[in-house]
Amino acid sequence: MDASSKHHWNLEEDASPCNPTDNPTFESVLAARLSRRLLTVVTTGLGVFYVGSLHRPRAAGAQSTDGFVPVVGLTADKLITPPGYASTVLLRWGDPLVVGAPEFAPTT
Repeated sequence: MDASSKHHWNLEEDASPCNPTDNPTFESVLAARLSRRLLTVVTTGLGVFYVGSLHRPRAAGAQSTDGFVPVVGLTADKLITPPGYASTVLLRWGDPLVVGAPEFAPTT
């Protein structure tokens, strides 16, 4: 291939977008989508902030109006129920779920 047959790039021509149709360019479609997404994120964030500001959290340990007395948070490894409530075991770890099930083996 000799020097005269090599294609020389015209940098000015290549720098301009080539879209001979009336279709929108990729850049304009992308910009519109990103601006809508940003608007959605901002609107949602403001809505969440507004709704969150309407409901003030109660102080920890506050009494409810329906007579329920909350349990004090502890680090003890046991179940604690509030006064007037009881707990019962529904299903223990390892209990068979169906009659005739093999004995529980936690490693299999």
